Amino acid sequence: MKLLDQVGRFGQRSLNSVRGRLVLLTVSLLVPALLSMAFLLVSADRQGRAQRDEQMLATARALSGAVDRQAAVGIAVTETLASDQALQAGDLRGFHARALRATSDRAGWVVVTDISGQQILNTLRPYGAPLPSTVRDPALTRALLAGRSKISDLRIGPVSGQPVVTVVTPLVINGRPHVLSYVVEAASFASVFRELRVPDRWVATLLDNKQKVLARSAGEGKWTGHVASPDMVKTLSRANEGIIYSRSLDGVPTRVAYTRSAQTGWTLLVAIPRAEFNRTITISVLSATGIFLVLLAMGGALALFVSKRINLEV
Repeated sequence: MKLLDQVGRFGQRSLNSVRGRLVLLTVSLLVPALLSMAFLLVSADRQGRAQRDEQMLATARALSGAVDRQAAVGIAVTETLASDQALQAGDLRGFHARALRATSDRAGWVVVTDISGQQILNTLRPYGAPLPSTVRDPALTRALLAGRSKISDLRIGPVSGQPVVTVVTPLVINGRPHVLSYVVEAASFASVFRELRVPDRWVATLLDNKQKVLARSAGEGKWTGHVASPDMVKTLSRANEGIIYSRSLDGVPTRVAYTRSAQTGWTLLVAIPRAEFNRTITISVLSATGIFLVLLAMGGALALFVSKRINLEV
């Protein structure tokens, strides 16, 4: 009991000493600094996440614009070839040779079908070779009836057997309606991801109007034709652009920025694994925390040193 009383009296004397009061003064100054630090770190975390979200959305918009330009090139090729007067007069053999030359440095090929969908020319095959009949999508049919060019969603080419996208435009040959198509493999759109250098840890995905994967920056075509994850499909039914937490087709939790093109109706997704997204922000916050704590420790040590000197002087 006496020992406790002695310890209590010693603690009271320490607090009542000049040095003790100076230490209390220092602590009282440090508490607001610590609270301010916590507030600044929370603000930095939020700002970092907002900046990363904006960066992702800007990347999605840039990629979507590049895809639109690539689609516009396909439409221009189709409409230019459809204006061939010799073709309109019925020179199919000559047009076959001209179309081959026109697309020799491009990824696609040219198909001409009659109104029933029967192919009468396909530059993937020699002129006169037997060709299959195709079933046209209702949306393409409506566009053709309105006299407009239209780009299709993902489909399987009946001759190539590969996932393709088709740009179609109406055409009249010898007074009878036909359709001219410029066909490209869906994988060709992945070149956009390479040209704009999507970061290695990010995954960019292009979806058609049915939310099927047209191209992806990772997976080498493994997911082409697969429907997007259920939560992504639900989100796209509500908004044309935004940022959400989702789960990739690989099952990885992700942070996703998405935007839908007004030109094609296709959606461009940019996803970052959630762990990577959080890790990047956490590293910057921890760095700031470490620097602040070091400065705080230096300030505390200096305060103790000064208080000791003052105490000795008194």
